[in-house]
Amino acid sequence: MDWIRLRWKLWLRKWMLIPSFCKNCGVDVRDFTVPDEIWEQIEPHIKRGHTLCYNCFCDVCPKAGLPSYWMLTK
Repeated sequence: MDWIRLRWKLWLRKWMLIPSFCKNCGVDVRDFTVPDEIWEQIEPHIKRGHTLCYNCFCDVCPKAGLPSYWMLTK
């Protein structure tokens, strides 16, 4: 279902101004900060774009060999 949301937002972005969204799952992104050293370690593991929601960021961290961080919930 995430790929449908992602494709829809990519199409919308092409034709109109929409807020920033995660390029992995399509969820609207809330701002969070990550030190440059951490971002440089996870950047090679990002599939597309350079914008991630916090949950996708947490999913990528173990792939980059970083410790797991807590995940945001509803």
